[in-house]
Amino acid sequence: TLAASAPGADNAYQNHLVFITGGQGRGQYRVITGYVAATKVATVAEAWDTNPNNTSRYAVLRLS
Repeated sequence: TLAASAPGADNAYQNHLVFITGGQGRGQYRVITGYVAATKVATVAEAWDTNPNNTSRYAVLRLS
């Protein structure tokens, strides 16, 4: 689940990379395959080795 300030359009982050920069799961990254604006939930291409939680910080990067 992304921050409340995440974009309000479905699939706004599709094909972007989410990188966990701090907290639980730090150093992991995944490709976002879907995003639901109403819930702010991003779906990733493969399961996390360690699930991010409320201590995790992240960056979303556009893939070129």
